[in-house]
Amino acid sequence: MATIPMIPISPAIALHRPVLHPERKMFGTGRDDFICGHCGSVVLEDFDPSTVKGNPLFQCPFCENNNDLPFGTTSRHWSSR
Repeated sequence: MATIPMIPISPAIALHRPVLHPERKMFGTGRDDFICGHCGSVVLEDFDPSTVKGNPLFQCPFCENNNDLPFGTTSRHWSSR
């Protein structure tokens, strides 16, 4: 399992993208944890990014700032090997 920092996004950039608001932590069936690029809190735990549809941003439930996954939407193949 890897701990991967997300890309911090300003509110101005998020205007035309959906923003997901996970409860305290969003759990999945993947192997990686994604942390907020602003405050370092775990936002997505055991998360598999290939399950994400569209191009959403993720709002940190702790500092309420927006984050993006650290790779392009066309290449959602991620491995922590």
